[in-house]
Amino acid sequence: MFNILYCFDENYNIQAYCSIISLLNHSNEKVSIYIIHKDPETFEQYNEKIKKHNNLLTLNIYKFDKKDINFPNFKNSHFSNAIFYRLFLESYVPKNIDFVLYIDADAYFIKEYQLKLTQSIEKLKKSNKILSAQTNEVLHNEKNRLNLSSGRYLNSGVLLINYQLWIKNNCSFQLSSILQNRKSDFLWHDQDILSLFFDGSYEELDEDLNFNVYGKQRLSRDLYEKIENDAVVIHYSGKFKPWSPKGIFALDSKYYYDIFRKLFKPKYHIVNVWTPNTLRILIINIFNLKIWKLEYPFQYFKLIISSLNKNINL
Repeated sequence: MFNILYCFDENYNIQAYCSIISLLNHSNEKVSIYIIHKDPETFEQYNEKIKKHNNLLTLNIYKFDKKDINFPNFKNSHFSNAIFYRLFLESYVPKNIDFVLYIDADAYFIKEYQLKLTQSIEKLKKSNKILSAQTNEVLHNEKNRLNLSSGRYLNSGVLLINYQLWIKNNCSFQLSSILQNRKSDFLWHDQDILSLFFDGSYEELDEDLNFNVYGKQRLSRDLYEKIENDAVVIHYSGKFKPWSPKGIFALDSKYYYDIFRKLFKPKYHIVNVWTPNTLRILIINIFNLKIWKLEYPFQYFKLIISSLNKNINL
């Protein structure tokens, strides 16, 4: 049995629901899921659907209720305080669990994962390390900003945690202290805190379990083929996501929409469409004919125009 942790707020309810179903669909045994949520009542409409899945053992949802936490300012950002909830897992996840796999709500299972995860657990157990994480090569220069002696900066999107060692070493308290006592806001928030605290003292997580796709590289067919061949969990890093007006054109967005369209009626899920750049993106992709490469170009066009009209009439 595997124990999976998600942390998110209302803004990621749909994405997280899709991620959870992708997890359960690609499982060959029962899974226990733990969710730390800012407003759990907003997720209630999805609870019963998740509970009906044959591969679910238990669904446990906790309201993040810690007060007076010195969270950074997230104005005009796609981040929210929920990215820090994983640091406090010890206050919510039962303490009799051995290993926990934390998954970002923008990460999706596209193949069966049990064998890879079992191998990673055994590897972490033998290492006597608290954490398995993938070293973030994209942000590798952040090691200089944080003055990391190891030279290793981690990606926090998928984390395999030896939970008993986490508890023994009082990690939640120490990580919370770093957050509370910071002299300025961390540039990459929880990733900075985790990288600073562990400073390379973590086991390297298999890339297949956290296959990062980000930025303009998402438009590459070579990347798409690599995902097809290697990825088990695809993680949409950064702002360029399948539900953004621009990110929807990337070939790898199909993995998100494969699951989204099974759960929802619309062909596309687009958020943050009310920006000055949205109309420009639409016009550019009409003139360069990329819109016709979409599986449902007219539905995309109608959704964008409808959203823009609603904004104009506000």
